[in-house]
Amino acid sequence: MPSSHAIFRPITDDDYDALIDGQPYPHRAAVAWDGYAEILPEREIWNGTRVAYWPAGAAAPRAVLTLRQYHIRRMAFLWAEGSPVWVGEGPTAGEEQALVDALRRWVAKVDPTQSFIRLHVLHHEDVAGIVPTCQQIYGHDSTIVIDTTGTEEDLRARMKKRGRRDVNKAGRECRATIAEETGIDREGFDELIAIMHETADRQGFHDHDADYYWTFFTYFRDRGMARLLVGREEGRPVNWGLFIVRGDFATYEVAASSEDARRNYAPDLTLYTGLLALQADGVKAVDLVAIGSDFAPELNTLNNFKTKWTQEITRVAAPVEIVLKPRRYRLLNALAHRLGR
Repeated sequence: MPSSHAIFRPITDDDYDALIDGQPYPHRAAVAWDGYAEILPEREIWNGTRVAYWPAGAAAPRAVLTLRQYHIRRMAFLWAEGSPVWVGEGPTAGEEQALVDALRRWVAKVDPTQSFIRLHVLHHEDVAGIVPTCQQIYGHDSTIVIDTTGTEEDLRARMKKRGRRDVNKAGRECRATIAEETGIDREGFDELIAIMHETADRQGFHDHDADYYWTFFTYFRDRGMARLLVGREEGRPVNWGLFIVRGDFATYEVAASSEDARRNYAPDLTLYTGLLALQADGVKAVDLVAIGSDFAPELNTLNNFKTKWTQEITRVAAPVEIVLKPRRYRLLNALAHRLGR
């Protein structure tokens, strides 16, 4: 019988998968991500189970959440990374407002130790009671999702004119040879990370050490979910890109390129080669993960390359926070500001 008020209930992994089967959603909200999360610090699922959200009067769940436990300077908080995942159609601003309000009340009652909740909200400009994240996490509210259904001609037809032009130039002019190297060993992989460091220095973002990327890559490679493409000139790596594939949905999770290879269209040829391979394997959509917007202007440097692959920009839920302990939260933000975050 429908409840007169919103409720959250534990849900098994099997039921979670069944509710959102057939719709694309972030890898980090997937059951398949759990094993990777377990090898990282913290990140255990709060209270040991995912939860389903029933709005007031609903006869079935409208959303599911994976809340993970984190701490900042001994301050406990929950992060619904990649979630809520809404069942069926995307949410209205009103539906998101109702969930935010219900989640605040429920967590505060069930676990008073939590200081805030981080979750992802689509209509973040229109929902009250949320604030920007207290950490710089390179969150985004816009991305490029490439439709890979149909044929190569269909794929090209959905690109912008300059995208087709650059792919054609890459085919004619790129000096690099692009090949899949998912079976690469650690020594070879470390050569790729040197290119990542160069890319980070050039574009001004924080990258990770080789162990971080190797752990990430091999975890998903061992489960058949990783596809690594490498561009080489005379045997020397000059660029690379890593796809993570889950069913018929994939993300272009990380990529790097030398400046010379970038000017020579190696990144274009690499991504295009990967798209064709994934298309042949039945993948229906590839998310390029993030572009810049008013919400995330620090990511605007990504836009020139990524936006040429489709005619449309896809709006996605952005990370925001629900504050449960205002005094603690203000102290955390003051400290973060003093330390330059």
